[in-house]
Amino acid sequence: MAPKREFDVIIYGATGYTGEQVARALGGMAASGGSWACARWAIAGRSKAKLEAMATKHGLKPTGVVVADVGDSGSLTAMCARAAILMNATGPYRFYGEPVVTACIAAKTDYVDLCGEPEFIDRCLLRHTEAAKAAGVIIVHACAFDSVPADIGTLFTALQMPPPSLCAHADMYHTFSVDGPLEGAAAHATTFYAAVHGFGGAKETRAQRKELLAKLEAEAPGSSVGPVPLGPRLRVATGPTYKAELGQYAFLFPGSDVAVVRTSQRALARAPRKPGEPYLTPQFGASFCVAGAKWALATAVMGLLFNVLSARSWGRKLLLKHPKLFTLGAFTDEGPSEATLAASSWKTTFFGKGWAQASAEAPPKTGFDVLVRTSVSGPEPGYIATSLMFLAMARCVLEDRPLLGVSGGVFTPGALVGSGGSVGVNRLVERLRRVGIRFEVEEKRAITPKPGQGGSQAGGDDKAPQQQRPVWQTALNACALFGWLGVLSFLCWEWESVSGAWGSTLLSTTLALEAVCVFELAQIVLGTARGNVFLGAIVRGVRAISAIVVLPAMPHALPTKIVLLAWSLTEVCRRPVMASDDL
Repeated sequence: MAPKREFDVIIYGATGYTGEQVARALGGMAASGGSWACARWAIAGRSKAKLEAMATKHGLKPTGVVVADVGDSGSLTAMCARAAILMNATGPYRFYGEPVVTACIAAKTDYVDLCGEPEFIDRCLLRHTEAAKAAGVIIVHACAFDSVPADIGTLFTALQMPPPSLCAHADMYHTFSVDGPLEGAAAHATTFYAAVHGFGGAKETRAQRKELLAKLEAEAPGSSVGPVPLGPRLRVATGPTYKAELGQYAFLFPGSDVAVVRTSQRALARAPRKPGEPYLTPQFGASFCVAGAKWALATAVMGLLFNVLSARSWGRKLLLKHPKLFTLGAFTDEGPSEATLAASSWKTTFFGKGWAQASAEAPPKTGFDVLVRTSVSGPEPGYIATSLMFLAMARCVLEDRPLLGVSGGVFTPGALVGSGGSVGVNRLVERLRRVGIRFEVEEKRAITPKPGQGGSQAGGDDKAPQQQRPVWQTALNACALFGWLGVLSFLCWEWESVSGAWGSTLLSTTLALEAVCVFELAQIVLGTARGNVFLGAIVRGVRAISAIVVLPAMPHALPTKIVLLAWSLTEVCRRPVMASDDL
């Protein structure tokens, strides 16, 4: 830990949208009568004039203003040397984060950031862990929504099953609400840019993670795989899946929550669990929810479009150039208005399952018999709650180090506080509660074990059951089958008078059935149905162009009739096969 410095805290990137919100939050805490009234804090960035203008705009009175540029390593080191901890709010971190981490280690200054970018987190773990340990510097990534609710919420859920009970599953769902009509964007485009670059660099991220896991394995055999999954494998549906307990449609969460939690769990699994401590590494699943079928459909369509475009360089250019268009106005360069920030809130719900009597070394062969429902909630997530979480994590690093049992290194939030066991987790939970982030136990009860559950996946005692096709998919497939049978019958009986003209019953029916096929392709992309995405995209694209442009141009021609006959025969033959398939 750094010796006494000029400042307790420096917020770097304070003129950015998120950095400004963090500065406003700290300004309130550091004011007379605030929860951190003794804090000596500074704002930092490239332009002193902009920093002073921002402070004046919001009536802030920081202890100091520091000028530093991410492109000037000397200025970064000089800035870091003036603070006990640096709060880095300058992203995307894959482009601007590493020089700041390097400067903090050189200056022996602790560091926290808002990074939800797995590539950058893995890079720092790979390149800077040893240097941070040697310098006695704590580096903590992902100190923001949605990583903190996911990571710390998982630990909080696990704590609700103290020995001799054990939590084996923590299934998480993010939900969002706005009190009144949404005015403008919900988030700043910088978050969207980071997501585009993250998805676009997925191949490089996988290669880097492989290198990181190989390093962990070389250091301690078995540490690269994390904790052994207990009980049946937790499977998360890609969605949309209606979650009755929440009254909303759930989708697989595409953000970094799973990567962050797994990183924490790998770190926690490397250290022996102290006697009497709860089991803190349950299997984790991450979903987010939308209210209503209309938003579920829009989410599925926009998710498909994002996945297709972000995988290609030209598509990423389009996404980066038009964030507002491709997010239906959710992300803009202006960010959310003050009214939207004030009206927004979130809640992250966990469904934890486990056993009343169990041990990680010898898990029961019976099904789960305990369920606990917990939640983490707070004000607007991306900027208001994020600022509060960010500051709570910074203060945790500054003041709670003796409880955590670490002297330095690179961490995610759960890995840091989890190293202190239940005491470390509860201390951070209490800090978060004090700033307005609620942690609650909503329900805990006994449940009837399901046959066939239990045991450890590592031992091969349980085979995961096949995931059955949802009823609504089966019904949709049946409707499409009858529709194509109708098209085939019409062609056979009315061959001479068949018309593919615009407005004809035949073409209208064909277009409607093709729309069903396109929706099914979206399900393949989202993972809720099996199939070849690229082949399906080519086939659907060719057929859509043919049905909309080519066939109406020659409605009575023999090729039109043959094409429609071939399509209907193909669909009538393949749909019974689809109906018999499990996912």
